[in-house]
Amino acid sequence: LGVVLPLVERGEVHRRELPLPHRVDLPDEELSTAEVGFMPDSRLLVAGVVDKQIKLWDVTSKQNERKLGQTAKDFAPVKFSRDGRQLVLVEGYAVRRWDVATGQDLPVLNVPNGGLLIGQGAYIGFSEDGKKVATGGFDTPTILWDTEAGKEILKMNGRTNMAYKVAFSTDGTQLSSGGRTRWDMRTGRGLRVAAAPADKTIGVPSPDGRLLAVYTLNSNAVSILETPSGHQLLTLKPATSGGAVQHAFFSPDGTMLVTTYGPVPDQQQQSSGMGQAAGGNENQAKIWDVKSGRELRSLMLGGSASEAGFSADGRTLATLASMDQLSLWD
Repeated sequence: LGVVLPLVERGEVHRRELPLPHRVDLPDEELSTAEVGFMPDSRLLVAGVVDKQIKLWDVTSKQNERKLGQTAKDFAPVKFSRDGRQLVLVEGYAVRRWDVATGQDLPVLNVPNGGLLIGQGAYIGFSEDGKKVATGGFDTPTILWDTEAGKEILKMNGRTNMAYKVAFSTDGTQLSSGGRTRWDMRTGRGLRVAAAPADKTIGVPSPDGRLLAVYTLNSNAVSILETPSGHQLLTLKPATSGGAVQHAFFSPDGTMLVTTYGPVPDQQQQSSGMGQAAGGNENQAKIWDVKSGRELRSLMLGGSASEAGFSADGRTLATLASMDQLSLWD
């Protein structure tokens, strides 16, 4: 893999090794939260919050930044739909939405909750066609919504776990919630796939829904489970110790998995202010062969990766690290 796009330096995205090199000016201020997304036509978009404003950039063109609206807080998660038509921003249990093409506001999804965990919020996942969105969280059930109407379709019933992440399979028939529960969208029934003891378990389904990549927030290992049996097929663990998995992403064909690593949360708190250098796998992204469990490549990032994503053909990987460093890898 070679670097095609290096870093965002001083708030600018620099493109090199392209027939018509250009750059897109980003704000000088550091993005408090950001999301990268490849569109079906291979355009790369970046959305982020700067000074309580949500902004959108098209990295593959010379378009200027677009301001979509004000936010209540400096930090709020943002996410593109898989078809690239919608952008959402989550403020607590309110899911705000925009049409990416027009910038028009779409109806807000007000996620029901018990009001017990005010500092928390909803987690979301889009279906492949963008017509449905699932929400979950710490103080709310897993719910399926119609994105066009902005209305609740189905509330999942039965035993579940706190959903740190909700994600659809490509065909939209399955939904993974929190890393341990797999829901059948046709019946609304849930099945416990992994009997992990901790609630802080995150699961990412493969595009075809046959595999589930599961990890916890304080480990550098990722388990590949077969669904619906829950049988563990592989453990993807770096050869060197240190660091913790922050994110995991399957390639569109499901043959590769990208994992990004940051500091172990407990160690980060203990070493805060002590001047200790990061070691092990921190600030790296690793690409794995899902079938063999072999590490294909290790990518050194400029900081802890906040987001990553594959292009539709799986040939390009975009990573967005701290310090607003956006990189494309071929």
